[in-house]
Amino acid sequence: MNALLTLIFSALAAVMLLLHGLAAFSEEITRLGGERLRDALRRLTRTGWRGALVVLALPQ
Repeated sequence: MNALLTLIFSALAAVMLLLHGLAAFSEEITRLGGERLRDALRRLTRTGWRGALVVLALPQ
């Protein structure tokens, strides 16, 4: 039972760190790019399919 509890808390911590990182990244991009970047991203990701294609096209 102890190993299961450790796994659950580890997964929860990983998700929380991911969400915190995404929020910080979003704030930084907004600060750097401002309204022009927001408008460009809004046009590029207008639909779900277009958003998925943009993500796939990003360099890894």
